[in-house]
Parts: sequence; structure tokens; C-alpha cells
Amino acid sequence: MFMINQNYADLNILDCVKENIEQVNSILCGQNLNSQNLKILLSAYENLYNYTNEIKYKKNIADIYYFYFNQKEKALKAYLEYTSKVHNDSSVLHIIASIYKSLKDNVNYKKFLDMALTSSYEKVESPIPNSEDLVLGINIGVAAGLSMNDDVKYGVETYKKIMQYSPIPNNILTPYLNLELKKADELFNNKEWQEAMIKYKNVFNTSTLEENEFVKLISCLAELKQTDVAMEYLKLYEERTPDKIRADYVIADLMYFKFNRIPEAIERYERYIQYNKDDALVYNTLGHLYSELYNDRYLDKQLNYFLKAHELNPNSRTFTRNVALIYNKLGDFDNANKFYKALLNINPSYDDYFDYGCFLIQHGDFTEGYKYFTFRFKKENKPALYPPMLPPDKELKNKENIKDHTILVQCEQGYGDTIMYARFVKQIAKLAKKVIFIVQNELVDLLRTSDLGVDIKSSDTNFSELVYDYHVPIMNLPLFLETTIENIPDTEGYLSVDKKVTEHFAYEFVANQKNMKVGLAFEGHNVSRDLNRDIELEQFIPIMKMRGVDIYILQHEDPKKQIQNLPKGLNVINVGKDFSSFEDTAAAIKNMDLVISTDNVILNLAGALGVKTYGLFNKFTEYRWFDLSGDDVKWYKSVKPYQTKDMNIWKDVIAKVKKDIKN
Repeated sequence: MFMINQNYADLNILDCVKENIEQVNSILCGQNLNSQNLKILLSAYENLYNYTNEIKYKKNIADIYYFYFNQKEKALKAYLEYTSKVHNDSSVLHIIASIYKSLKDNVNYKKFLDMALTSSYEKVESPIPNSEDLVLGINIGVAAGLSMNDDVKYGVETYKKIMQYSPIPNNILTPYLNLELKKADELFNNKEWQEAMIKYKNVFNTSTLEENEFVKLISCLAELKQTDVAMEYLKLYEERTPDKIRADYVIADLMYFKFNRIPEAIERYERYIQYNKDDALVYNTLGHLYSELYNDRYLDKQLNYFLKAHELNPNSRTFTRNVALIYNKLGDFDNANKFYKALLNINPSYDDYFDYGCFLIQHGDFTEGYKYFTFRFKKENKPALYPPMLPPDKELKNKENIKDHTILVQCEQGYGDTIMYARFVKQIAKLAKKVIFIVQNELVDLLRTSDLGVDIKSSDTNFSELVYDYHVPIMNLPLFLETTIENIPDTEGYLSVDKKVTEHFAYEFVANQKNMKVGLAFEGHNVSRDLNRDIELEQFIPIMKMRGVDIYILQHEDPKKQIQNLPKGLNVINVGKDFSSFEDTAAAIKNMDLVISTDNVILNLAGALGVKTYGLFNKFTEYRWFDLSGDDVKWYKSVKPYQTKDMNIWKDVIAKVKKDIKN
């Protein structure tokens, strides 16, 4: 066997190396390429180059530096010398591009990728390149698309060049593409957005993506907040999709569900339904989009889309319900009632029964409304403070079971609900032997002071220790008392507050007894805040500027930031921050000449105390408030309603309140 002689330099190097280089290569390829042998081979090639000046040996030198020693800078220098003489070696140009990529030199990376691509395919005469060129082309295309910091345009242009020089047959790429897509889909399903995105890009820049994969790629980019890149791919998807109507639909879905760009989604969907007039789901989606974007504006348009969806599929619960809701917003009771009844004949859910109950109560039908309202505890999303599981056999079923029995009444939902419906507990107490009233901890002292004629206990009470005959949630009481809108009890007020507490508040907090004292509550409790009910404090500045008026902030949660943003010199006194109980709040309210409140617990408390109150309501209110066109809110004679003409537009309401204060 020929053995490498480390002393061969003492011989005629040119003759020796030329004669034996092939044998050296053969031996080394079959052996473990250890460092020592590689150094010998590197020295041989360097000597060959020095003696012959043949450029091919410079490539050999570069290969050893690059592939075996990982000395990229030395390899790069040798490769560049080689390409200065040999301009069209695509494999070397590709390696140079890879080295520049690792060095984060994107300018030269692009430059040499383009050179590699051109040299690889400009020589190909056959429409199908040889396997070596094919692999190289694939690698170049993938690299171009994935490695340039999401430079989509460059990646696509590179791919186009590949296809221009030599279209790659799909059958050759199929195994590669299928494997990549399988991996991408697995990553996508596991919500590994970054890794999935890379795989989809890999396929995209090598071949083409089916619509489903295209959407997934864009979805990944959306999840990664790479919106600009995603928009580039959306453009490419549209360009490559021959069915432009289908493209409108797909893009509309992405605009809505992934990017929340509702105006663009509406435009696309509306273009789509010009050609697909039987797509009920899109009509329904358009109705929702107009609602999301414009709220109560364009109700007619919302109704039109929902009706078209319903016409196409009259057995859809969703479509029927949506029509009923819009008719109700439009004030068309008959049509709303018609569709609600239709809804209850289409495999209704407990939510449907509950919603119908709210609808009937809203329109003053307590008798039927509160029957359906009982379905609230069977809903998937039950009301807050859902009563504990009490013995079913002790559930109050009819009015006859009240007389001569002990009734446990359980509070539910918010503080305002308990206060509003406490009047019915007082009525039940007149019929029953005894009433145990379970309330939120924060309301115990206030309701005990009010002397409702019942045993007030905290919601922390151990129910198993209570002795009673029947139990009932508080908002079921109107049903058993056969309440109608005409006979709502105690509308003049039914709560009271300890006189000493009231006097203490006046002593501690009332700044100027000569000025008009106006209590203000502009947002709900922190757990029940609602953008459709709350008002920014600064909107009340016109009232705050009124001479002879002091504003007392009644919010328990300290609105410090909002107060700090007010102009200086306003008569605004923040008393709510010092409240330790609802008794404190009630005492403050009793000291006011007027309370101004949005739809929250303060409004209910002021009304239940019989204090003059201006209630501020949005255009679309909760079901419980009925018709707000009169001088009071039906539940409370002392509460005068003010309602917006458009959702969340409070300026005119504030101006009217100011005018009424002056008068």
C-alpha cells in the first residue's frame, strides 16, 4: 500500500505530488480523515498551486479549509481567488454565499446567491436539469426565501429565476415537499408558530403552497405579529390565485379573524357575495362586522344581512337569533317577538329561553318574562354569585308555599341587583312565617339598618346550618309575587341609613352647605365595568364648572388618575375613596341635593333611598329598564332618566343635565 511520506518535500515535489495526488485522495476518502492527514493533503495542494499556478488547486485548498477545518475566512479568501478565474462554478458561488450569510453580510450574500443561480441554470439546455443542479437550485431557492430576514420579495424573485432557467418538475420535489408540510402542520397544530412559519416558507420558496398551507403561513405571521410580512404574502397569494372571488373570501377571513382589520374584511366579503349570493355564513358575518365596526349605526344594513342569512337557512339558531336582536334594537317588537318565538322552535338552548325572558321583561311583560328568566341558572355561563347547590326538593315552586313557611332568599349577581330586588324580599316577608335573606358581605350592615323585616345573613354563612322550608334566588321573586310593570312595589324608596352615620358624613365632608351638593358616579364597580355604561370623568367638566355647585365623587374605587387630569380650580371633592362600607356610601347620598349616576350600584342605591337622581343611560340599555322616555325609571320614582341618541355619545345628555340643574 502506498504510504504518505511526510518527507516527500525533499523529493521533486511537482513530479511526486502530480503522480500520486489521485492515489492520496483515494486513500484519504477511504480512511478516517484525521487532522494530520488533512494537513498533509492541504500542503500538497498548496505546493501544487504554487508550482503550477493551476486555479483548480485553489478550490481544493478552499474545500479543505471550509469542509474539514471550518476556517471560513481562509476558505472565503481561497474561494474568491478561485472565482476570480473561474466565474461560473455555481457550487462554489453557493458556498461563498453561505459563508457571507454566516458572517451576516447580506449584501454579498444576495450577490453571490444570484451569481450561483445564474451560473447553475444558464448552461442547462434540457428543461430538466441534472440531479446535482436540481439540488443546488432547490437549496438556493430555499436559502433565498428563508435567510434574508423575511425578505419575501427577494425570495420570490429568486424562485422565479429558478423556474425561468429550468422549471423543477413537481414529481421530483414531492417527497421533499410532503415531508416539510407534514412537519409544518404538526408545528402549526401545536401552536409553535415560529417553527411552523419557517417550514411553510421553505415549501413556499421551493415550490408552491396550496391555499390551506398559504393561509396557515399567513396565520403564523399574524400570531408572530409580523403584520407587514404577512401583508406581503397576502399580496402574493392574491396574485397567484386565478379565482379572484375565492381569493376575496380567503383574504376577508384573514383580515377579520387574524388581523382585526374590519373595514378591509367588509370590502372583501361584500365583493365576494356579489358573485356568491347563496353563502349564508358570509351574510351573517357581514352583519356582525357592521355591528362591531359601527355599533348601533347602520342597523338597517345589519338587519338586511342577517335576514338574507336567515332566508338561506331558516333553521339556523344563530341566524334567527341575530334577526330577533336587530328587530329589537330597531324597536320593532312584533317582528322581534316573531323571530324569538321561531328561535324557541329550533332546538333552543337555555340561553335562548333566557334571552327571550329578558326581551319580554324589557317590554313590560313580567308574567311571561320572569318564567323564561329562570333559565339563567341552566345556562353554560351562569350569573355571578350563582346560589349554592341547595336541596332540589326545597326549591320554591309556587306562591302557595310561601305562607306560614320559612323562606331562604339567596342574592345573586351584583350589588345593584341585590339592592334593586331587595324590595321583593320585603314583600315576601309580609307573606311568609320568616325570611332569611343571604346577601353579599358588603351589604349586610346597610340592609340590616333598613329594617326589611327579614333575617339578614352574609353570603359566607354555612348554609347547612340554616333551618328553612324553601329556598329561592332573589330575582325569581317577581314571578311568585305576580309582579307587573304597573304594580312594582316600593318605588318611592325602601332603604334607609342610620341618622348618626348621615350626620357624621355631613360634618366630615360637606364643604359648603350653601352650594348645591351633587354626588357623581360615572363608572361601575371594578368587576362590572362596562364601556357601554361608563362615562369618562372629563365629560362632566361642563357641570363641574357651574357656579354654586360642588361635585362629590361617590366612586368607592379611587379615580385618582382621572381626577388629576381635570382642569384646576374645579369644585370636585373625592369622598368615595374614604368609604369603608355601603353605609358610608348611603350616608353620602342622603346628604346630596342631587345624584348623577350611570347605570351602576350607586344609581340603584340612590333610587332605593328615594334621593333625587339623574340616571344616565346609553341608547341600548339592559332589559330591566323598560321604556326610559318618561319622568322616572319605573323602579324608582326619584330617578329621572337621560338617554343618548347614539351609543356612547354623551355630550348632548351632559348638556341637558346641566340645563336641568340650572332650572
